[in-house]
Amino acid sequence: DVMLDSARAGKHVFAEKPLALNLAEADLMVEAARQAGIKLMVGYVLRFTQPHKYLHEVFSSGELGRLVNCWTRRYMPCDMSNRWYGDQAQSGGVLLDFGSHEIDLLCWKGGEVRSVYAQFDRVRPTIRSDEHAQVLMTFQQGDMGTVDVSWSSHLSHFSFGVVGSEGTLISDAAGLVHKKLWNGEEQVIDTAALAKAQPPETIQEHFVRYIEQDSEPLVTGAQARSVLAVILAAQESGRTDQVVPVR
Repeated sequence: DVMLDSARAGKHVFAEKPLALNLAEADLMVEAARQAGIKLMVGYVLRFTQPHKYLHEVFSSGELGRLVNCWTRRYMPCDMSNRWYGDQAQSGGVLLDFGSHEIDLLCWKGGEVRSVYAQFDRVRPTIRSDEHAQVLMTFQQGDMGTVDVSWSSHLSHFSFGVVGSEGTLISDAAGLVHKKLWNGEEQVIDTAALAKAQPPETIQEHFVRYIEQDSEPLVTGAQARSVLAVILAAQESGRTDQVVPVR
């Protein structure tokens, strides 16, 4: 409602992720922005941070060749039992609230998703939402993407990788990226040092700049709607134990 009121008032909107809990509301928001001629940007902030920015720049340069597989694993141990996050009806569970960042990162590489297969688990006896999820995505070109996210893991962990036909990048929690091209030597890039030497544009700075320049934002409402469609298809897959096409 806040977004729709803002659009009617002609105000540009920066919305947090996820865009909505269902596609009907997401479509209303995207269409309202279009009709009002306002900018709608969604807060998938990981695109603006290292090591994700570096990985995307290298992949986009074509240096890794065509995409074969991209994957991410992020574990953030947290008991959501007594918080609204732990209510599936309010938060959408671990994949929609937390893992939508990861889905967005992989769609940033692979583009439109054709189908998904997913499994979910609720580990704590008092939890009312999914708190561990694993998703296999097939992109339109046949490339693969996998997401593994958890609130229930006992250890924190983060890693991200891109496998291409000509090379591979794998990052770790320390911000180090291991890079190896087909016939080259392995390199280790300290992306934390890169960020310190040349701080990347923040998501807030980007929002203001693209309004001033009247250009497209890095994360549009339509892209956020696509991420939501992937997650809802994954949740259907978890319920049915079937591969589900993304609509």
